[in-house]
Amino acid sequence: MRKNLTEREFEIMEVLWKSDKPLNAAELLKMTSSISENSIHRIISHLLSKGYIKIAGTIQVSRSLSRVYTPAISAEEYTVEQMKKIFKPQEEHSPFARLFMYLASRNKTQADIISDEILKIIEKLKKKEQ
Repeated sequence: MRKNLTEREFEIMEVLWKSDKPLNAAELLKMTSSISENSIHRIISHLLSKGYIKIAGTIQVSRSLSRVYTPAISAEEYTVEQMKKIFKPQEEHSPFARLFMYLASRNKTQADIISDEILKIIEKLKKKEQ
């Protein structure tokens, strides 16, 4: 299991997850709010070593080559990893079931919405299997 992300690492990951193309350090810097020019390369290095991003190639920027980065893990995979860390397996229910039960106990309307979304996901998965 990967190490947890810092707040600034997570900010970079969010930008990469939303991007439809690999991005270089300068592009990442422009798209983030709390990261300085002095920190961007160090944060990218940490994300590479933790296995969250990978080098997708190089591009020509002015007269030099620049590496471009892409996520090595999807936002969904990251969410599942975090949930597994928070919710330890128990005999009766999976971490996901316990999360749903918690949300349902807090807000009935929200529970109905989540339930509908889960059913839609299940239907999509069943169609893919066929």
